[in-house]
Amino acid sequence: MRKRTLLPTLLLLAAVSTPALAAAPPPESNRLINIEQMQGIGQQVAQQKREECLRAFAYAPFCRCLAESLPFQVGMQDYMRILANSPAELKERRKGLPPEEQQLIDAILGSRDRCVQVFAPQPVPQAK
Repeated sequence: MRKRTLLPTLLLLAAVSTPALAAAPPPESNRLINIEQMQGIGQQVAQQKREECLRAFAYAPFCRCLAESLPFQVGMQDYMRILANSPAELKERRKGLPPEEQQLIDAILGSRDRCVQVFAPQPVPQAK
């Protein structure tokens, strides 16, 4: 009886250790998703964010900046929902969130600040 249980184990070990039968890495074309597909998905997500932003703000340079700088997983509805809070409310609500979500909120606010600084109209200097 012992030979029957030992033989399949030995055959399995021999097959795994044989270089010709060892699993080769999948070719580039067989990957679940390749780099070109990921870039395409990223472009589609950014385009959707730009379109949603334009419907809300109607200012293309700002929307392009925002769509490209917001974290991938954050849509325009999430962005607007977060910014609808006053700074005091947002600070209070952040206290109970996990650190990852707090970092995400910080990234959203940082994206907004960068895009506003770049694309907001500059104040006209007042004559003295």
